[in-house]
Amino acid sequence: MALDHPFDAPAKHQLQQVLDFVALKTDINDQELNTQSSATGSWLEDELNINALDSSSQNHETTLSPTSPIIFAHDHATIEAMAPKRKSEFEEFEKTTKPFLGDELVTVTLDGSSSSHKVSKAMLCHASPYFVKALSGSFKQARERTLRLPGCDEDTFKLFIGYLANNRLPDYTAAYEASMSPGDETATDKLHTSFQDQLINLWSLADAYLMPSLQNKAMRQFLQLTAGGTILAGTASLAYEKTADGSVMRQAVVGECVNDYATKTLAHCFNEVWFKRMGTVQSFFYDFSKTLAACSTNNCDHDDSHSPSLMVDQSRYMVPES
Repeated sequence: MALDHPFDAPAKHQLQQVLDFVALKTDINDQELNTQSSATGSWLEDELNINALDSSSQNHETTLSPTSPIIFAHDHATIEAMAPKRKSEFEEFEKTTKPFLGDELVTVTLDGSSSSHKVSKAMLCHASPYFVKALSGSFKQARERTLRLPGCDEDTFKLFIGYLANNRLPDYTAAYEASMSPGDETATDKLHTSFQDQLINLWSLADAYLMPSLQNKAMRQFLQLTAGGTILAGTASLAYEKTADGSVMRQAVVGECVNDYATKTLAHCFNEVWFKRMGTVQSFFYDFSKTLAACSTNNCDHDDSHSPSLMVDQSRYMVPES
C-alpha cells in the first residue's frame, strides 16, 4: 500500500496561507527599506547642498539641523601621526617632575657667611646644567650633598632662590618709585644704587652658573631701573669687578655712562670725585674713552636712542638663551 504525503489537504492549505503571509510581509518590509533608503539619500543630498552653501558663506562652519544625526569623520592617519608627538611631550614633562618626587636637600654655603642654607637639589639641577654636574657622579660635593657658591652673598642668594621659586624677579622700578623719599636726594640715590648693585650681582651669578635666561631678566630690570637715573662710580666699579672683559653688562654700563656724561642735565654727576674713583678700575677708562670717541666720530646727538636704558631694541645687551 502506497504511503500518502505526510500533509493532508487541510494542513497543506494552512501551510500555504502561512507562506503567502510571510512572502507578503517580506515584500512590505523591502518596500519600507527602499523608501527609507531613498529618503536618507535625499536627506544626505540636501544636507550636503546646505552645508556647501553654509561653508562658503560662514567661513566653512558646518550647520546641522537639531534633529539631524551627527556624523563623525576620523582622520586616523592624522591621529596616528600625532600620537608619538603627544607621547613624547608627556615623557618630557614627566622627566622634569620625577626629580622632585624623590628630592634631596643640598647644603649651600656662601662667601662671607658662617651660616648655610638647605636647598632642593631638584630645584637647583632644574635651573642649570652646572648644578647637575656638580651634584651628580663621584664629586665630593655630590657625595656629601654640599655646594659652595663663590662670589655670592646673602642678598644675591635670596634673590636667586626667589627667582627659582617664582620664575620671575621683583619689579625693581616699581619698588624704587614706591620707596623714593621726596626731598631726600641722598636716600633716593642710595636706594637706586643698591638696586642696581643687586641686579649686577645677580647677573654675574647667572653668568657664572650658566643661566642665560636669568641673566637677561636681570639685564632688563637693570636697564629699566637705570632709565630713571644714572650710574654712580660705585656701581660702575662693581660691574667691572664682577663681570668679564667685553661682557654685555660692561657694555651697558659704559654706554650709559658715556651717554649721561655727554648729556648736559646729567653732566654734574661726572665730577672730579667720580673720575678719580673710576681711575682705579682697570680697563674702565679705556672702554669709556673708546666709546666716547666713537660717539664723537659718528656725531651722536646723545638723544634717548643712544642710551642703552632707553633703546627700543635692547637685544645687543642680551645673551643667547639656546
